[in-house]
Amino acid sequence: MGGVTINVEIKDEAVRQLFADIQGRLRDLSPALKIIGEIVRTSIAENFLAGGRPTAWKPSIRSSMSGGNTLIDTKILMNSLTVKPIDNDTVAVGTTVDYAAIHQFGGTISAINAKYLKFMRGGKGTPWASKQSVTIPARPFMMIQDRDWQTMAAAIRKYILTS
Repeated sequence: MGGVTINVEIKDEAVRQLFADIQGRLRDLSPALKIIGEIVRTSIAENFLAGGRPTAWKPSIRSSMSGGNTLIDTKILMNSLTVKPIDNDTVAVGTTVDYAAIHQFGGTISAINAKYLKFMRGGKGTPWASKQSVTIPARPFMMIQDRDWQTMAAAIRKYILTS
C-alpha cells in the first residue's frame, strides 16, 4: 500500500518580526500620546465653542449684557491650551492662564488689597461695578467627551499595530 507523506514547515519569521515591532512601539508610546493629546486639546476647544459640553454652562454676566459666548470673548483661555509630552507614557494637556481654575471649578473672588473689587459689567461704555466679592459658577471646560475615548483607543491601536 502506497503512502503519502506531507511535510509542513512553518516559517514564523514574519510573525516574530511583527511581535518585535510591536514590542518596540510599546517601549515608547510618545508618538501615540502626542496624537492623544491633540485629540483631547481639540475636544476641549470644542467645549468652549459649544458653551459647555455635555452640559451647557451658565451664561456669564458679560455675555448676557453684551452678547457673545461665555468664556470666549477674547479666546485667550481657549487658545492657551497646550499639549506637553512628559515621558514615554504620559502626556499633559492644560493651560497656564491664571484664571483657568476659577472657571473650571468655580469659586468666590474677594478683595484683598482694596475694599472692593472693581470690574466692568458688559462692554465698552458700561459703568464699573464694585463688590467685596464675586462668585463665579463652575464652567468645566477641561472635559473629555465619551466619543473621544473611542478616538483615542483607535489612535493607540493604529500606532501599536501599524509598522
